[in-house]
Amino acid sequence: MWRAAHVLRARAERRCQAALLRRGLDSYLPRLAGNAIRADPCDLMHLYHAVRRLKPGRVLEFGSGHSTVVIAAALIKNGQGRLWTCDESPAWLEHTLGLLDPWQRACVTPVPCTLQMTAKYVRPLIRYCGYPHGPWDFENVDGPGDPRAVDGS
Repeated sequence: MWRAAHVLRARAERRCQAALLRRGLDSYLPRLAGNAIRADPCDLMHLYHAVRRLKPGRVLEFGSGHSTVVIAAALIKNGQGRLWTCDESPAWLEHTLGLLDPWQRACVTPVPCTLQMTAKYVRPLIRYCGYPHGPWDFENVDGPGDPRAVDGS
């Protein structure tokens, strides 16, 4: 049973990777820094299709990386929209922006944020501080990437 599930998952990943290739997105993804978490191609395709289908005008993303590239590509393909991508690491934000072509960067606003640990609920939670508030048409939570970045308060 495990082998069958593994084979099906591998086939799905290959199909999604091929779909990324057809959209010209595959060339951006391997350029992510070595300490990046490997993105699942099926998750990226789901994200791409969701943004294409919903056609959001204002997108907020927590945690930049592969998802930033995919969301920007979908917004550009839609012919509308802007992405604010929040990350606790200004260096990582710059690295992610470096993955984008200049015409893709035009629709992305990097937002350096701080992380805060809160024990307000049953379990401690990490929350972003300093991100732009407002009405958002689409939100993607893909971070925080490094829990050591939390200021401990």
